[in-house]
Parts: sequence; C-alpha cells; structure tokens
Amino acid sequence: MYSLVSRRGRCVCLLFLVAIITFCRAQELSSSSSSSSGDGYPAHLPCMDNHRRIYFHGETLKTTRCSSCTCNNSTLSCMFESCGPATCDNPVGFPGVCCPVCPYNITVTDVEPEVAPGTSIQQGTENEIILDLNVGYLNTRETTSIEGEGLWTTKMWMSTFEDGSNELSGTVVEEALTEGQQSKNLKKSLAELFRIPVIRYTFDLTDHSCDDAKYVCAKFNKGPNAEVQKEYLDYHFKAVPTEEVLTGCTEITECRALLPCKDNSNWISLHGETYKMTKCSSCTCNNGILSCMIESCPPAHCRNPMRFADVCCRVCPYNITVTDVEPEVAPGTSIQQETENEIILDLNVGYLNTRETTSIEGEGLWTTKMWMSTFEDGSNELSGTVVEEALTEGQQSKNLKKSSAELFRIPGIRYTFDLTDHSCDDAKYVCAKFNKGPNAEVEKDYLDYHFKAVPTEEVLTGCTEITDCRVFERYPQRLPCMDNSNRTSLHGETYKLSTCSSCTCNNAILSCMFESCLEPTTCRNPMGFPGVCCRVCPYNVTVNQVTPVLPGSQSIQEGRAENDLSVNLDVLYANTRETTSVAGQSLWKSSMWMSSQEDGAVQLPGTLVEQVLTEGQQSQDLKKRGFFSRNFNINDIRYQVDMSDLTCDEARYLCAKFMKGDNPEVQKSFLEFHFEARPSEDVLTGCSPIEDCKGIPTSLSGSKIAGLLRIGMKVVRGSDWKWGDQDGSPPGEGSIVSELRSDGWITVRWDATGRREGYRMGAGGKYDLKLVDPASLDGSDRLANGDDEFSGGAIPHEGSGL
Repeated sequence: MYSLVSRRGRCVCLLFLVAIITFCRAQELSSSSSSSSGDGYPAHLPCMDNHRRIYFHGETLKTTRCSSCTCNNSTLSCMFESCGPATCDNPVGFPGVCCPVCPYNITVTDVEPEVAPGTSIQQGTENEIILDLNVGYLNTRETTSIEGEGLWTTKMWMSTFEDGSNELSGTVVEEALTEGQQSKNLKKSLAELFRIPVIRYTFDLTDHSCDDAKYVCAKFNKGPNAEVQKEYLDYHFKAVPTEEVLTGCTEITECRALLPCKDNSNWISLHGETYKMTKCSSCTCNNGILSCMIESCPPAHCRNPMRFADVCCRVCPYNITVTDVEPEVAPGTSIQQETENEIILDLNVGYLNTRETTSIEGEGLWTTKMWMSTFEDGSNELSGTVVEEALTEGQQSKNLKKSSAELFRIPGIRYTFDLTDHSCDDAKYVCAKFNKGPNAEVEKDYLDYHFKAVPTEEVLTGCTEITDCRVFERYPQRLPCMDNSNRTSLHGETYKLSTCSSCTCNNAILSCMFESCLEPTTCRNPMGFPGVCCRVCPYNVTVNQVTPVLPGSQSIQEGRAENDLSVNLDVLYANTRETTSVAGQSLWKSSMWMSSQEDGAVQLPGTLVEQVLTEGQQSQDLKKRGFFSRNFNINDIRYQVDMSDLTCDEARYLCAKFMKGDNPEVQKSFLEFHFEARPSEDVLTGCSPIEDCKGIPTSLSGSKIAGLLRIGMKVVRGSDWKWGDQDGSPPGEGSIVSELRSDGWITVRWDATGRREGYRMGAGGKYDLKLVDPASLDGSDRLANGDDEFSGGAIPHEGSGL
C-alpha cells in the first residue's frame, strides 16, 4: 500500500513538473502572454521520443538532414525524405537540403507567336488581338521543370519584315505578359514545347498601313527579376544555336485598309479627318464613308442671347441665382464630444427658375466650406472643425440641370472634424457655405458664368441642428492594472520589465510581451545596444560590379536636345557572412553621364546628372536572399541627355556610378551602415555601349529630297516659293497628300487653312517645298504615314500645270 501510494505520488509529481515546464516554455517562446487569471494548465500535451527527448506541442525538430519530427498533442509524427534519381550529370548538394539537386535549366530552340485563324487587323487605328506563344526547347538530361515567380518576359511588336528587324512605332510592348503568364510553370515533357496561351496584345497602327504591318513578332526571354521556387538553385537560360531563336514572327494575312472620302464637290478627306462645311455643319470621313452633321439651334430662353464667331447658335451665358442653402444630415446621425468625428451629409441648394437661369456644366464649378457652430446662424466657427473645401473634385464638378423643382443637390459629402476641445453644448449645428468655384471652367469656355445670391449673400450659408451628440464621460471608464510586485499602471500605459520584455495595461488586464532572439546573426561580431534585446549585425554591403543596362530598342539622336532613356542599373555585390539586407531612406546615389571611352573617364560636357534616382529608387531596399543571390537591381531610371552639341562618335558609352547616399537613414538608426567597393573604388563605375545612335542625315539637294517624299511627311515653303500666303499667315506647316507626279508636281494640305494646293518639286527645275524634319528620311521613317495614296483633290492655282 505504501509502495502504491508512493508510485502514484511520483506520477502526479512528474505530471505536475511537465505541466510547469510546458507552461514556462510556452511563456518563453510566445510573442505574447497575459497575466490575467484566465491562464491555466496547457491544453496540449508534450511528446517524448525513444531517446527520452521531450518535444512541446507544435514543436518541430530536425533529427537528421533528411528527417524531422513534429509533436501534436502527445503524438510524435516523423517525416523521412527520400531522394529520387537526379537527371543531370552533376547534381549539387546544399547545407540543410536532404537531396542533391539539379539547377533550373532550359535551352530554347524556337519561338513562334500563334494567331488564331481569321484574326484580322485594321490600318490607321488601334488594334487588339489574342495570340498564343509557342516556345520550343531541348529535352536533355540537363533540362528541368521550372517553377517560381516572374520567370519569363516577352516583348511584342509589329514589323514589315519576317525577321522582325524593324519595329513599327506605336506597336512596341516591352512586356506583353500578365503577372500570371510571367509566372507560368514549365513542366518538362517529351513534346519539347512550352505554351503560353491567350496573350492579349494591343497596338496602334494610326501612323501605319497594311503594307507596313505584315508580321506580329515576339521576343521571349528569362524574366529580369526571376524568383525560382528553390531560391538556393541557379536558373540557367540559354538559346541555341544563337540568341536569334528567341525572336519569332508570324504573318498577319488579313489587314483591312482605311479609305479616304470624296464629297459632291470632289473635296477629298482622309480617314478620321473632320472639316467644317459651314458654321453649322461638319463632315467626318470614316473608312470611305462621309458622315455629315447639321447642328440645329434650340430656342434661347434668355432675353439677350449672344452670337460668337465659329459658333452656330446664339447662346445664353451660364446663370444661377441661389436662394437657399441647407446641409441635410441622415436620420440617426450622431457625433461624440472630445474626439474626432466623421459624418456624411447632403447639400441642398435652392435657386430661382427664371428665363435667365441655365443648366451649368464644367469643372470646379462649386466650392463649399463647412464647420460646427454653437448658433443656428453659424456665427461662431469651432476650432478644429473648419474645412475650407468639403467637396471632392467630382462634387465640385457636378453638373446642374435646370428643372422646375428649383433644387440642386450634392449628395454624399464626407465631413471630418475634431471635437477634442469641444463639448456637445458647443457643437449644436453643422454649417455650410456654398459658392461659385474660385477657378471654375465651364464647358463652353467662351461664355460668362454668372453666380448670384438673393436677397443677400447670407442665403449662401445654412446650418442644420445635430440632435444626437454623445457625452464623453470625464470619469475613467478603463481600469488600471497591478503586477505581482504591486506596481500600478494606468490603462494604455506600457512599461519595460527588461530589455527583452514589456507590459501594457488594457482595462485591468496586464499583457506582457517577451521578445525572443530566434533569428541567428550571420556576422562574426554581432553587437549589443542599450535598450535593444537581441544582438544585431551592422548594415553591410560590398559592391563588386556596376552595369547600366538599356532595355529594349532605345536610341539617341545627335543634334537633338532631349533624348529620354529608361535605364536599369545592375549592381553585383559580395554575398558573405557580413553582408546584410539594407532598408531605410535615401540609401543610394547614382550619377550618369555619356562618355567616349569604355571606362567612363571622359565625361562629355552637359551630360552629367549627379543624382538620377527618384526618392523611391534612393530608398529601395536591398534584400539579401539566401547565400547565393548577388544581384541588386534598380529599374526604370529616367535619364535625359542633351545631344545638341554632341555626335554619335563622341557619345559611345552610357556610364553610371553607384554610391552610398549622401545622408542615408537606415531603418534601425542605432546601427552603422558600411558600404565598400572591392577590389577598388573603380568597380563602382560601369559603362555600356550605346547600340543605337542616329546621326544627322547629310544635306540633300532639292532633287534628292523630291525623290524621297511620301504621303504624310511634313513640309514648309522652300527656297523657290512664289505662292504668297497659301501656307497661312504666318507661314505654317503642311502634309503631303499625294505622290510626286511625273511632271514634277506634288499636292500639300496646309494645317492652318486646310487648303490643298499643287507645288513644284522638280517642275521647271524649281523646288517650292522643304522638309520640316530631314531625319524623317532616315531608315524606316521614310515610310508613309498609313493613309492610302491617291492623286487629285488639289485646287490648282493659275499656272500650276494641274
């Protein structure tokens, strides 16, 4: 009997000891625990393995590199990972990873955009087509399936040639894939085909014809910021036999042309062109169909309607006379004293409905000031409640439609105000003052906008009583707390127990937080700081290489003042134990310039920009990923270079220098920020060659220019001009609307007058015109603007020979 009691006593003691250990362990690992009386014995039991090691509920422990055990309420479940055969020749092992694995690998052999049968496009307008992208690849032992985010990128454009060598302006889309398509997983198969379906491609052929847009082209590549599922693995992307296989084009077999129009007087207009026949009528050409609109004039109700040049009908000025303003609060709306409040209300504006009153349309038509007041006339404005403009932009621009109800209503006004220093006895009324917007822009900007109030300006102010106001109790509704040492803290008060723990009082319940230092410090000498629980590593980054990259097909033009470039900056850093992620504000600085030398030693005058990064780019976080990532990228840096005094022979390289910001503010301000360059400071500077620099075409004689002219090119009067002010006063630009005739005459439509006239471009050895932009003769820009070629439509002048 004594032995039985002793054994039972020992079991009870053992269970009690386990419960105490479990409770203390839970307190240690938990990010939060409460000292309220609700705490008790653990709801879940621990586990014990064959080696008598104790696991707590929810705890997982790796027993070997390929096995782990998890405790679930006294049941110990162990998982054993088995390794399948690695297909590649040289699988790689990693610390903490059970099986040797193959790096992600794909070798692309072919890219082909596939357009559905019957797909058609139309010249001279915007288009959208849906296509699939077929990517062929080699199925070898080294080839793997690929999973992750941002794996692929695809550029698309329209081209005249099957090899895609010219990209039509307005059709280039640098990224045609959605985020989901960029992250589509590639599953290795014998078919050797990876397919991305339903790519939606939108492009603009406003300036191009069907003869230009013969092929849709796609360039497939590895995503610029690909994140594979197993981030410790490399991701190899290759193309064989050359990079050219990454680009594929497919012919568009059905393209509809846009036709010009001709009216009864043989006046020819191009597609999309609108011209006025009279002050009250106009015609628009829509693909060969001429639609004419004749404006009818409704009766003008005001006493003295006005007439304006180029306006068909006589019109009345905008006019409203306000008689009453009343803010309307929804039933049940309540406010509370001594705190911030927000209510939603409508504003009712009464006005006179007379012959002079009109509907009013435009932008920024109205303004409304709001405040809380003690008096019904709004004579005192409570501090903290005045809002000078209570209307949103949409509410300021709400159109007033004249009606017999004589009521204009602005609903859903959101009014926020602060009653911290005021009681319900103060805030009895909500008041509003309605008025004409200070910068009102009416729809018909040639009309005046009259805004009046009758009988006096006082009617523009209205107040409504707030019947439900909750009184804030001045006596404490929240109770204080007391800890085990009889220390008293007020509701909302937080105090530190130690550097790793703090307690907060919440209405008599004391909640204590215990910070655990679970993340290992990677650096050799982590530091401790007063008031900081865990030892930490200083911010540290060591740069090895800097490369500016020009994505896509970007070019600069010598002699042009503004050349806008979008640059990606690739920074390679050393991934060591001392390397850390870096977060904060104004962390980085980058200068850019053009140079004639590959090392950037020569800075071309006028090209240096000391800081090209935006505030957001200066504060971009550097995130260290595992032990293998070494790339930090800052994308879409805007750099503008002035080539007015530079040539392509000089501006051969784009250079960038990457540095630590002048006044960086790291996230943990008590830590130092170490920034180094190895092996020397020279690695902070990198240059990339400018692949596409367009030179200024050499001067052409009149006869050479004449032979290159095409429909749509812009011209002005030339050296042999003798036709007075046919091109407008002052002389302006015009567009070529016909091909050069065999007799040396060509037809131009002038922008200022809309007239079509014939001019000499070789007739009698005379050249009446010259090009506005000689660079338009360069390369693919010599093409027409997409309008159909036609002759005729010119108004011959005396002796023109037409």
